[in-house]
Amino acid sequence: MKDRRLAIGLAVLGAASFCAVWVAIVVALVTSTLDAGEAVQFQRVVLDTVVARWPLLLLAAAPLMFLLTVGVRYAWSRWLLEPLRIAEASQALLIAGQSHLAVLVRTPAGARLVSTLQQLAEQRDDLRRGVDENVAVAARRLEQERSRLAALMSELSQSVVVCNREGRVILYNRKARAQFMFFSGVPGATRGSELLGIGRSIFSFFNEHLIAHAVERLEHGARCTSESGTTQFVTSMQCGQLVRVQVAPVWLRSDPLGDAGDAPAELAGYVLMLDNITQTFEYDTRRDRQVLHWLQSARGAIGHLRHLTTSEAITDNKAALQAGVESLHRLLGEAYSDLAIHTPNRWPLEVVSASDWVRLAAHRLGQADYLRITPELPTEPFWLQVDSYGLLQLVVSLVQRLHADYQVRYLRLRVLASGDRAYLDLVWPGLPLSTETVMTWEMDAMRVDGLDLPLSVRDVLNRHGGQLWFQRDRPRDEVFFRIDLPLAPQQNWPQQADARGIDVKGNRPEFYDFDLFQQGTHTNVFDDEPLTQLAFTVFDTETTGLNPREGDEIIQIGATRIVNMKVLTEECFDQLVDPQRSIPARSTLIHGITQDMVADQPTLTQVLPAFHSFARDSVLVGHNVAFDLRFIEIKSGALGIRFDHPVLDTLLLASVLYPTQESNRLEALAERFGLANHQRHSALGDAMVTAELFALFIPLLAAKGIHTLRQAREASQATYLARLKY
Repeated sequence: MKDRRLAIGLAVLGAASFCAVWVAIVVALVTSTLDAGEAVQFQRVVLDTVVARWPLLLLAAAPLMFLLTVGVRYAWSRWLLEPLRIAEASQALLIAGQSHLAVLVRTPAGARLVSTLQQLAEQRDDLRRGVDENVAVAARRLEQERSRLAALMSELSQSVVVCNREGRVILYNRKARAQFMFFSGVPGATRGSELLGIGRSIFSFFNEHLIAHAVERLEHGARCTSESGTTQFVTSMQCGQLVRVQVAPVWLRSDPLGDAGDAPAELAGYVLMLDNITQTFEYDTRRDRQVLHWLQSARGAIGHLRHLTTSEAITDNKAALQAGVESLHRLLGEAYSDLAIHTPNRWPLEVVSASDWVRLAAHRLGQADYLRITPELPTEPFWLQVDSYGLLQLVVSLVQRLHADYQVRYLRLRVLASGDRAYLDLVWPGLPLSTETVMTWEMDAMRVDGLDLPLSVRDVLNRHGGQLWFQRDRPRDEVFFRIDLPLAPQQNWPQQADARGIDVKGNRPEFYDFDLFQQGTHTNVFDDEPLTQLAFTVFDTETTGLNPREGDEIIQIGATRIVNMKVLTEECFDQLVDPQRSIPARSTLIHGITQDMVADQPTLTQVLPAFHSFARDSVLVGHNVAFDLRFIEIKSGALGIRFDHPVLDTLLLASVLYPTQESNRLEALAERFGLANHQRHSALGDAMVTAELFALFIPLLAAKGIHTLRQAREASQATYLARLKY
């Protein structure tokens, strides 16, 4: 529309200018044939005539101006506008790598130009095919390696997730996808991809500090070469499931072509192996409670038996019988006491080197500039069976409370072993604490770095079947907390040769040739991020009508994701929605969704929060997206959900790339780029076409100097169509 108005304006201006110039030339020619006096008189007569009769002259010149306007308009459309359209469409051939040039031409010259460009594109494609074949041969071994890895992971019975250093998911197997479908709030719509997906952050479902602690242990163990190179922890998901996570490092050598033993390595990422232990945990707890019940009942029975041994009816074997009963009673009492301690708060524990844990805790405590920590390592190595992260939180909370309440600045951290137990001591010089203070600290919720934790010191001690007490060393004028902890069974101790002599960085295959290993984490401020490094959620909706404020509702949401310039066709959101109202027949003719299809589907109050989770940490993209956003914003407001994502509209971006094209509708753009028809007028089908289109737009925008999200939004807002819409 803008180009047509410009063409008409130029045509009228050209015709008027031509008429004015023509009259001026005629007057000049006539004047040149007259002498000076006659020329002045002639010019005065012409000027008076023009001033007095200009409406009549303008009416006489109108047909000529009309003919000239039509001519200029025809010339503009034929020789100027058409080449511009061909030039715009050819950008797809040059930059986006398309082999089909779809543009409307009306002249033989334009048709010959398009044919020539098409032939050049075909020749270029032939050359590219030759280069691609050579590259494919050179890359075949690498692809086979990746395929073997993918096949191996696909068949593993354990859930495996591979992440880069910043916690972005690079790879996962089918078992992991199935497990996260179970964790998902709306498994039918997202198949778990709102939680687990390529490029997503694992910190959306795992505590970031818990992962950081595991990574710190891996790096610390690698420096000291005293652990096996993996670590694990147990955590609960938001849905209440209990998951054991084993973490294995992926090391990246700074010199990949050098010797693996000599080159320094850094942590490029890690592999998470997940095991849902909820049922096992619940079964073990029920079993222990049952055993506890049996023992309690047995104690009562034996107590009765012991009473009988005191009667006169017992024969000469009375003393032996009484001794046996006393021994059995004592053993059952000890078993009952042990189970009574462990059953209420059973928690899976891990085997940890005592020396390495003390070093790690001293490093964590030493980060505070107001504390001086001295670790005292055991002379002989031994291993603890503890919740490493929970125990570290316990120690940090106690130390920070000592400093806050008693200004303690110097601490010694030591660990001792005795029998089947270990004792962790926090030693400091100064006055002792009262028993009431120690008991209060034990029962209060822990507080670390100003944050209140959901656990108390007693909760962590119960996980270990341990105790906390306060002692005083008078000869040294020192006081200390002593924490009672279990030793790991000796059969679970790592072999000494393996623990001390193994090359931790070189003892496992190194798979680090994935693109996302090299990418840093995304920030919350997307505007200055390159488009090539952002994650996008491309979506579309189907509705009962066009006006949400008059009762029209969303009946389908479809979406897919773009990460690292790739459309993730396996990570989709596709959900029908029960609008809780009738669907007009005229709407069904467009999208094909009937009342029966949505009858048993979830309502928008269930689907919209799931879509919000699916689109987390991404830029929303749609074609004519203002329509879809109007529905979503009105409906999400009632649910307390805020869609504050950055937004890009492919309709406006198409106007940036193709300002002279007659149509930038989704169908016209799909035909122009030769895209497949993905079930048009379904939400997911339109979203898939829009995603493929947007992926092609990114290099075309870069050719126009549009590289970041901010530049893309500013270019979109500057278009004529944006000013009309917004």
